[in-house]
Amino acid sequence: MEAACEPGRFKQGRENTITLRSRLESEDDDADNNGAEGCDDPEAINVLMYHLYHPSTKYCDMDNSGKGMTLVLHVRVFLAADKYGLKGLQLQALDFAHEMMNQRNPDGELLNEMNEALKPIYTETPETAVSMRRSMNSVLWRSNGELLQSPLFQATIKAIPGLALNCF
Repeated sequence: MEAACEPGRFKQGRENTITLRSRLESEDDDADNNGAEGCDDPEAINVLMYHLYHPSTKYCDMDNSGKGMTLVLHVRVFLAADKYGLKGLQLQALDFAHEMMNQRNPDGELLNEMNEALKPIYTETPETAVSMRRSMNSVLWRSNGELLQSPLFQATIKAIPGLALNCF
């Protein structure tokens, strides 16, 4: 790694960046790679890189206050981990997201995060990665679908084509 980052020796050293190829980009040069190129969330990739250097540490340890670890970030980390084939990180992200979504009395901030997480959970996660969707479904249907009846969630569900079918 040190040699690769020496100035002028390799692309990483010249540009001071590391370019990761996604698993999707390397499979059969498929023309439909779901827009994978260039769509990674920078914060999620930061977590991914932390995980690569600290594989036995939970990535929430990156943020001592815990305030920066939002539900949407956990979903984005889940997506990046799936994309790059990091099952351990994917399981961590799923566990953290599940823990956040299943708080007994979510406050307004968490409800907003859950609402914001609907789109990436239902439109960006691969259909084979149903665990995140199941987790969100269980939360949406808790208490006789109370969240589904709220104007905030109804507006989001109506705005995302096909989402109502995935939730019901």
